[in-house]
Amino acid sequence: MTQPLTVRCQLIVPSSFCQDIDETLVGFADACNRILAVAQCDNCWNTTKLHHKVYKPTREATGLKANHVCQAIQCYIV
Repeated sequence: MTQPLTVRCQLIVPSSFCQDIDETLVGFADACNRILAVAQCDNCWNTTKLHHKVYKPTREATGLKANHVCQAIQCYIV
């Protein structure tokens, strides 16, 4: 068995990307809040079922890319 290695690096982002990153973070937070509301209301914590319930409406409402919506859905599955 191999030992996992960790790499720490600093990401230097050009200031021209800051607004795009901020918009993505706001959209991701909005997506998380929307998904949590559905999960709690429907008491749905199954990844597949929750994905089918929230993916399309969340993507349309937030304008996030597919991967970001999928990652937001995964935030609530333990």
